[in-house]
Order: sequence, then C-alpha cells, then structure tokens
Amino acid sequence: MQLLRLLAVFAAIIVLAFGDPSDYKLRAERSVVSIMRDGVKLRADVYRPDSEGSFPVLLGRTPYGKQICCVVIAERLARRGYIVVIQDVRGRGESEGNFDPFFDDESDGFDSVEWAAQLPKSSGKVGMILSSYGGATQILAALAAPPHLVSIFVLEPAIAFGIHQIFFEGGAFRQLWSESWAALLAPDSFAREMRRLASDRDLLERLMRVPPLGNFMEHLWQQLVAAGAGSYFREWVRNPPGSPYWERVNLANRVSDIKVPGCYIAGWYDVFGPATEALFDAIQRRGGSEIARTRSQLIIGPWNHGMGNQGDADFGKDAAFDVERYQNEWFDYWLKGKKTGAGEKPAARVFATGENRWVDLTRWRVPRMKTRRLYLSTDVSGTRSLNASNQSGNSHDLLVSDPAAPVPTTGGKLCCHAGFPGGAYNQTPLQRRPDVLVYDTGPIPTAITSAGEPALVLSVSLDTPDADLIVKLIDVFPGSEKAINIADGALRLRYRDSMALPQPIQTGQIYQVKILLGPMAHTFLAGHRIGVQISSSDFPNYSVNSNSGEEVSQAARTNVAHITIHHDPEHESYLELPHLPPHNGTGPTLADFPLW
Repeated sequence: MQLLRLLAVFAAIIVLAFGDPSDYKLRAERSVVSIMRDGVKLRADVYRPDSEGSFPVLLGRTPYGKQICCVVIAERLARRGYIVVIQDVRGRGESEGNFDPFFDDESDGFDSVEWAAQLPKSSGKVGMILSSYGGATQILAALAAPPHLVSIFVLEPAIAFGIHQIFFEGGAFRQLWSESWAALLAPDSFAREMRRLASDRDLLERLMRVPPLGNFMEHLWQQLVAAGAGSYFREWVRNPPGSPYWERVNLANRVSDIKVPGCYIAGWYDVFGPATEALFDAIQRRGGSEIARTRSQLIIGPWNHGMGNQGDADFGKDAAFDVERYQNEWFDYWLKGKKTGAGEKPAARVFATGENRWVDLTRWRVPRMKTRRLYLSTDVSGTRSLNASNQSGNSHDLLVSDPAAPVPTTGGKLCCHAGFPGGAYNQTPLQRRPDVLVYDTGPIPTAITSAGEPALVLSVSLDTPDADLIVKLIDVFPGSEKAINIADGALRLRYRDSMALPQPIQTGQIYQVKILLGPMAHTFLAGHRIGVQISSSDFPNYSVNSNSGEEVSQAARTNVAHITIHHDPEHESYLELPHLPPHNGTGPTLADFPLW
C-alpha cells in the first residue's frame, strides 16, 4: 500500500503540472503500436483534441503502467490543445521486450519521439513530460538528439552524474531506494514471467512433481527468479559503482549531446537532487547548443522525492511552487510560440532555506561565493567544536562502526518508501549515540548565507580494509534541542580516490578524504550554530558496510571498525563552507543579490 501511495504522489505531482482544461473535447486511442529499430513493439495510449487543425505532441514514457499513472494527466493536457502520448517503456505494461532499466531508453526514446512526431494532426513539434524514471527517459532521449524534440520539462529525474550514481553515492549503495523501487516494479515483472511460465505445460508439470505438494508456491517463486524475473536488481548489486555497466548511463561525459532547452526541477532533499544540479551546471558550461546552454532552467525547492515537504523544519508558505502554472507556460512558449516569457527567465530559481524565500540567479552554481574553512577540534575536556583555525587540545577522536548496530536513517535525501520520508528532521536523538560525532561553532553573531556544495575534508585512519563516512551539515537552533539537517553526503572509503579503481585502506596509514555534501542554499541565522554530524552508517538509506572490503553482493563477514579522525597541525580536518562575503559588517543573504 505504501508503494501504491508513492505512485499516487507522483501522479498528483504531475497533475499539478497541467492547468485548467480548455474547451477542447478529446478522444483517446488505446494501445497504439510503435515499432522500435530492433522490431520490438511498444504500446501507448494517445489522447488528442477532437478538433480540426494540428497540435504539438507531449510524450511521456513510464514503467508504471500508462493507465495507472497518467490518465488524468493526459486528459487535462489534451483538453489544453496537445496530442498526448503515454507509452509503456520496453518490457513494462503492454510493451514487448525485456525491461533493463535506463539502458534502452536512449534509442527507444529517439524512435518514440520520431514516431510521435508523425502521428495524424501532429504539428511536428514534440516535448516530453513526467517525473522520476519518466524524467530520466526525457534526458536519455535528448542525448540521442531526435530531430523533432523541441524541449523537455524534467521533474526529479532518476539520473547518474559523476559520483552521484543512480544507486550509489560516494560508492555507498543506496539500499532503501534500490530495494523499495525494485519492490514497486516487482508485480509487473513477475506477472509477465508468470504468464510465460503458465503457458509452458512441461514446466508446469515438472513443478507439480516436486515434493512436497504444500511447497508448490515456493517452488514456483524460485522458478520465476531463476527465469530472470527481477534480474535487474541483481545487476544493480552485482556491478559496483564506476564499473562499465554504470558508465553507460553516467551523464558526466555526455553533456554536449544535450541540445534542446529543458526545465529541470529538483529538491534539496531529493535523492536525485545532487545529480540534477550537477547536470544543469554542466549544461550551462558544456551543453551541445547555445539554446541548451543559455535557455535551460533549474528550479530547486525544499522538497523530497515527490515534491513533498516533510520533516521538522517549517519552510513557510512560500515553499510551495506553482508547477501547474509554470509547465503550462513552458510548453506554450516552446511548442505553441506563445509569449509567456517562460523561456526568457533567469537560469536558476532556488529556495533559500533559513530565510525561506525564492531567489532568481543568472547562473548556477552561485558566483562570488568564497569558501570558509571551519576546523574540527576537541579540547582537553572532550568538547568538540568548529573553529576558524586549527586549535585542537586533543589530536584525534574515535568513531566506532559496528555493522550489527547501525545508525538509523533520519531524514535527508531519500526515496522511495513512505516509512522513511526524506526531508529536514531533528537530529538530536541521533547525536546522543556514542557512534555519532558532532562538531559545531558557537552561536554566530550575524547571519551567514551559504550556497553551492559544502564538503567535509577529514584526515582518517582505521583498522579495517574499509568503512563508510556519513556526514550531515546541520543548523543548530538556539537552546540546542533542535538540530536540522541541511545537506548530507557519504563516502565508502575504498572509493576515496576513484569510483572505477577502489583501493583498500592500509591499517595505520592516515588518509585525507573529502565527502561532498550535495547542493544547498541556506542562511544560518544569528544565534544559530553551524555543525557537522559524522557517523559510519545510515541504515537503511545506505547498505551497512561490512568493513571487510568486500563488494555489496559478496560481503559475508563483518568487522567492527575503529575510525580515527585526526585534527592536529599535520593532519587537518575541516568543513569547506561556501558563503557570501560580509557586507558593511553584516551577513548578506542571497536575497540581497537577486540577479547575478
């Protein structure tokens, strides 16, 4: 039921993207066939205005069933004067073929766009819609540069960029996201294989002969798995980050192939937010056309995956974004030629938490930011702090990582289970654990605004071949009973230098490593404290590291790791915090610089 509710949330989000119906009546054609270049038949429902004339096309490609996720969306759009195509991706719903998530969507996307452009009454202009996996299908299609694709509107795309891989962050496997999504996909995957097996008389008879009779369902399930149902999950686990398997969908080396303008919408607490932000930054610098570089837009709000705003932080009534209005304006501008102004707005619109307001920027990442170092230190009494200079009384702190007792997930960039909502949550209950270290400044006298990507640089040594470092940037409110996570990141230490070439830790050697905390825009208000929270697990968000150096799919033995965090003059550890320079003795905010 929780997974079904998640699908309903996605559908509701996208429904918001389409405005009030116009006067067009509509008609729908069900299960219309398009043939891909390899002969596989994909099926789509086509909704069109029941009127004379030609209309632009909006194509949405989904793994969730075209009549489960998208009927209301399609009907509303068709009434606004669009031909709407909602297609089951390869191997899902009514479409033929094998579902290999992400890997067929570039070629299938190209073929589907070009097929849609030739539909009766099409104007020849095609845009693409939908969120999450549907958002990824848009970007993958854009890489193939189909001639009739004009623009994309991408909500929270499930994409990989650099270290921000689809199922890994800093080398750590995102267990919650991968397993909850695999469970969501399972009913259709297993039903397709079940239909095939049910028509195989000899196989059914062999299963019926296996004793005991009472275990027939268990035998059937084992046969389904052996036949390949859900095999994509085994591939996700079997192939480590940085492997050739994952490099096929790493967008970092493909940015110049994106030639159409797009609007990219992400959330500070969305599992795919860092990859979306990194992609947009790269498009502004290296996109494949002038129009893609200068007319694409990025919108980031204080949302989790699904554009919900959950947690213990109040971001105010302005945190809501009128997606309904904006997507209408976007496609009317690019596909209908209406002067809505959508394609002429500043490149980035971000919600600055803390001060809780929207800010328009001509570039992302934010220029004129300086980096401030705040050094980790511990005094002789054991009090840990962040300071402008390295002034530690003790030279190190000890962090214990016990795989049998992981630190529980509490907020952050999460997906896709209602029992573990992403967002900004109070971290103080976690900070009472002995396996969580916290360093913070004293109350700051004036507000400090940070925007960009903070990072924590740590000098570490340990007694096992591997371990994880999980870091959260936190805003500590006056009174110390509320500490809200602002940004977070992870590093599986054997991937400290390279995703493609992991190296085990040598016992006793001190390494300096950097944990990227993802994009953020936040104002720490006067009287608050800036803090970092360090642990070695965040379960079930990330799989528990066995600390043995074995890959996720093979780890069978576990070790308790003792991680030493050094902070002496020769081995510094510090927070890199991008911030605006002081102005007339006060701390400026992003809102003081509305256009860069």
